Amino acid sequence: MVSISVTFQRLPDVKFDRLCYAVGAYVLWAGKSIAKPTYIGEGDILPRLLKHRGRFPRPIDGFVAILGEHDSRTAKRRSEIVEAVLLEIADRVDRYPAHNRRGGKLAYLNKFFASHATVKFVFDGYDPLLEPGTAKPMKAKRLVRIIEVGDHFGAEHNWQTRRRRQTTY
Repeated sequence: MVSISVTFQRLPDVKFDRLCYAVGAYVLWAGKSIAKPTYIGEGDILPRLLKHRGRFPRPIDGFVAILGEHDSRTAKRRSEIVEAVLLEIADRVDRYPAHNRRGGKLAYLNKFFASHATVKFVFDGYDPLLEPGTAKPMKAKRLVRIIEVGDHFGAEHNWQTRRRRQTTY
């Protein structure tokens, strides 16, 4: 099993010099968003945030998980996978962002499944799917296990949902 740790911090709490070189995933809450995030993204964080400034209304708040630096191919791939997993979980718990048009790149998980039967994500810090104005650090880590099921992936998670805890996509 391969395990990927993801720690979300409040965007205002991350120092500028850290963002300058950071690659990771982020969740933006813009304007008067309270029930669902505005956008979930990944990549070289500072340039990506600058691209969004004219796209979304003020104020913009959110969360960021730094997974590496801008020259790391591993950090970029993990960021893409984290984005895809977050989008899938957001869809399952009725918090899919208003401005994401399509799901992430779950196909990148295939590389992990070539040598591992399970991919486990451990999310801690702040829950990026909750509105930042009321956010507090998570009391318990959010675990997501991705299992290959034929040519699909199955996901087990302990994210708060009103429906069910185990999903297949």
